[in-house]
Amino acid sequence: MESLDEDGWSRDLTFGKESRTWRLLIEDGFSDPEMPHSTTPLLNCSREIRLNAAELLPDLVRKMVATAEEEIRRVETATAMARKVAAALSSEEPK
Repeated sequence: MESLDEDGWSRDLTFGKESRTWRLLIEDGFSDPEMPHSTTPLLNCSREIRLNAAELLPDLVRKMVATAEEEIRRVETATAMARKVAAALSSEEPK
């Protein structure tokens, strides 16, 4: 939905944790992070909001896949560096 009106009010479809459960969420609030906002599980939103959100699901999934792929690259890089350090430490002889 990612709508922003002239007053800076936005409504976004996100995927995040609410309590202990991962869910599709609607975040309403001002674009300024210092201003109040609300987060509502998509299942608890009006029919109109759920229908509008359905159109945005493919884009949200693409963004989630891109984020996951970037995280995988970051973890693989860190793992490779850790293995190099471990190999260097294990090849050193104790004095």
